[in-house]
Amino acid sequence: MSTANVIDWIGGGFVWGAPIPILFFALIAFLGFVFLRFTKQGQFMYAIGDNFAVARISGAPVRSVIVLQYTISALIAYVAGLITATAVSSLKVAILQGQPTSGSDSGMMKGVENAFSKHPEIKTVANVAGEWDATKAHAVISPVIQ
Repeated sequence: MSTANVIDWIGGGFVWGAPIPILFFALIAFLGFVFLRFTKQGQFMYAIGDNFAVARISGAPVRSVIVLQYTISALIAYVAGLITATAVSSLKVAILQGQPTSGSDSGMMKGVENAFSKHPEIKTVANVAGEWDATKAHAVISPVIQ
């Protein structure tokens, strides 16, 4: 399986009918539950709450637990960013703009027209650059994004 296929799978794949990003969320939520419930550091996080002074007096290692909380938060944000990036990269949206000026551009346009004819689900916003309408483009792209 190539890297591009893995990225498409993470961003837009399904397992048992559930989207992969949702499964990643469920996995991270479950691991967070297990960590908070069954580890000493997780119990300290519950104990510290928002009253650092009382937690420090009771003997909880407040400073190291706070550093751990920020580290875990950063790792979760990193994973969320990766999943979001793969979801965005798995969208099949392209915007072509301009007029063909050389033989290679003309060949490219023929290839694009061929792709449009083989894939009717691809929508054309405008055939000529002067006809570009941002409202129409948004109407075509917004169902894909949502």
